[in-house]
Amino acid sequence: CIRDRTKVVINGLVEEAAERARRRGWIEQVRNFPKAFETHWFDPEGMKVVYQDMLDESGVETFCYLVAGEPILEAGVIRGVVVETKEGTRTIRARIVIDATGDGDVAAKAGLPFEYGRAGDGLVQGMTLMFRLSGVVPAGVRTHPQDAARVFAEMKRLRDEGEFPPFNEGAARSYLRSPRKPDVSYNMCPVAGNPLREAELTRLTALARKQVHQYVEFWRQQMPGFEQAKVEQTGFSMGIRESRRVRGLKTLDGQMVVQAVKHADAIGHGVWMIDIHDPKGSGHTTYTDQKPETMVSVGQSYHIPLGMCLNPTVPNLAVVGRCASSTHEGHSSVRVQTHCMVMGQGVGTCAALALSAGISMAQVNIGKLQATLRRDGVYLEDVPKAN
Repeated sequence: CIRDRTKVVINGLVEEAAERARRRGWIEQVRNFPKAFETHWFDPEGMKVVYQDMLDESGVETFCYLVAGEPILEAGVIRGVVVETKEGTRTIRARIVIDATGDGDVAAKAGLPFEYGRAGDGLVQGMTLMFRLSGVVPAGVRTHPQDAARVFAEMKRLRDEGEFPPFNEGAARSYLRSPRKPDVSYNMCPVAGNPLREAELTRLTALARKQVHQYVEFWRQQMPGFEQAKVEQTGFSMGIRESRRVRGLKTLDGQMVVQAVKHADAIGHGVWMIDIHDPKGSGHTTYTDQKPETMVSVGQSYHIPLGMCLNPTVPNLAVVGRCASSTHEGHSSVRVQTHCMVMGQGVGTCAALALSAGISMAQVNIGKLQATLRRDGVYLEDVPKAN
């Protein structure tokens, strides 16, 4: 769940998943609640079980290990998607297709126009490889604040001299000062490039893995409490923040975020700040700066509009997640997990109503959609009347 720093404004399926995880001991409240945007830390391994349970109980048939191939288009309508399976090439036919690939792969192959990168140089946000350590002694770390400052300064010096890899300074400083527990997930290893090119993404993944071990080897030698630290696991894949942004009926921009703009076709709220990870790979992020011009005011939230997930070209194809229609700046807020889940619940509900009525998603009565979302626990307030 996420707060506007006064109240929870993202719930619905997000809240249901959190409650299920709480009952299993897979989630815990953050230390600086309620002042933070985040409300909880969760165990990613436990959440995998939670999400699968929710799918199974709903009767959804799921298939893993498939690669989305070419969409099947007939007269401007998508009829399904060709997929590659371990048993050969198959076709999944559908009356409505929702592209939740992150990169907008299905939408792009269907010919929908998209934006890529920031104005000026066309670069997308930097990527991060997450990793987990074992063997860290938190008490040993916390009792050596002077060593933490010394090690952090040395990391910066070596990095600036080209003898050490880049890193997210805010995250690294926090980990050296006060790790919460021995098995923290570390979010500080940046790389930058084009995530739509497999060869480049492969090279960057290998580079990031090497950087992780450089951090840990240095900490083992220099930082009390890390003497027995060991890389337990790196992420299953690179953490990609931005690639295609499929052009929609509406485009969320940075001003809509920081000015907490409301939309008549709202499907939920967003509160995250303009959080841009340096597209050149330094590890710097505007999250660390938290300047007023990049922040949503305390107690305020913006609306996530349905229109950013729909398009004027293929009426029965929608996108959800970080590939939805936004500018580079607007995307940096709405790309985070809970906001993507807001889009998923909103567009999924819209698709169900459209199927039931035999109409397109854009023709669904927005008032009926919003009433349905509210009944399902979605926080949806301050909705202006449609013009």
